Amino acid sequence: MHSISSNKSSSVQQMWKKDNGNKGWDLELRRDLNDWEFDELFNILKELEQIRLNRELEDDLV
Repeated sequence: MHSISSNKSSSVQQMWKKDNGNKGWDLELRRDLNDWEFDELFNILKELEQIRLNRELEDDLV
């Protein structure tokens, strides 16, 4: 997914969007996904779902 990201320097925190009560990940991909990439995207989103963001802290590797 990183290879097709439009903004490779974005942090996880920057990719989380809240707009008019809607929340979700804005992954900003450069192109449409191939069929075989949907499973990979699903797995990434499943992992991201477990993350609790704290806007007071800097992004860090865990």
